[in-house]
Amino acid sequence: MVGRRDSPPLCKAQHLGLPFRAMAMESHRPGEFLTSLCALVSLIREQDIQVVNAHRAEGHLFAVLASLLLARKVIVVRTRGDVRPPKGHFLNRILHRRLTDAIVLPAEAMKRPVLERLGLSPENLRVIPPGLDLSCFSSDQSAEERRRALGWPEEGAVVGIVGRFSPVKGHKVFLEAARLVLKSCPQTTFFIVGHEAQIKTADLKELAEKLGLTHRVRFTGFVPDVTRVIGAFDVAVVASTGSEIICRVALEHMAMARPVVGTRINAIPEVVVHGSTGLLVPDQDPRAMSQAIISLLQNPQKARVFGQAGRRRVQELFTLDHQAGQTEALYRQLLEDRL
Repeated sequence: MVGRRDSPPLCKAQHLGLPFRAMAMESHRPGEFLTSLCALVSLIREQDIQVVNAHRAEGHLFAVLASLLLARKVIVVRTRGDVRPPKGHFLNRILHRRLTDAIVLPAEAMKRPVLERLGLSPENLRVIPPGLDLSCFSSDQSAEERRRALGWPEEGAVVGIVGRFSPVKGHKVFLEAARLVLKSCPQTTFFIVGHEAQIKTADLKELAEKLGLTHRVRFTGFVPDVTRVIGAFDVAVVASTGSEIICRVALEHMAMARPVVGTRINAIPEVVVHGSTGLLVPDQDPRAMSQAIISLLQNPQKARVFGQAGRRRVQELFTLDHQAGQTEALYRQLLEDRL
């Protein structure tokens, strides 16, 4: 693992006892840039590295330059997880089309903008969905048991949303939908789990008050182990109006066997199967969202079936083993093609 000294991936690698090297690949100082590039070239030679998988733009550039400097070229893979389309300028097209062996995307929804901006052919791209460690997601306890352990209300149903307080996460739509849900299911409590980002907690609380929801909406703040609260939901909502190319939170809900109401944004429809593991609605449509939530609250059996199907879907398609296996298969294919 190579990256910035204090970056989360390097900290995780160190925690797991994996080999890592800290390099200043983000520096714009010529001296630091060349020092890091030489260090990467030396590392590739020293460890006889065959494949470099770059997850950031600066790492991608370093990998390509290192490959060009080595007599024995290494395979360069670029993994993109950013919802923003790549820059389509001439140099970026050359970097991806001629100097990169494969580009990995986490969702089919990313294919079109990447192909169009970079002028690539479909065979240059490989979609490898994200994976979860299912051992961290136990579905043994019921929602009622988990609520009791958390000290949450035991009467009525619980509907929850998890995510940073950002406009693209749709918290305002969620609150507007909550107002409509309460007309049919007045004993429902709505939990908002997450931390401040572009939106302040006070702003969301003010909106909840204006909508007459103060007595039915609770804010938990940031929760380190989100599985504890997800498992206490009767219905989980992903109200996003943008982002969600990986949509990890929907996978986490499904791994905990929770039925999901999600918007039809980017990768969400690739994760949540409408009518099987949850219900999909248009984004920024509180009425449609409220109707989907109500349909699950009023039919607990359907909600349980959706939750169980979601758990099975994660087991079949979205585990770490599945992600690692597909990644290793790509590396082997690229190595064989080069022979």
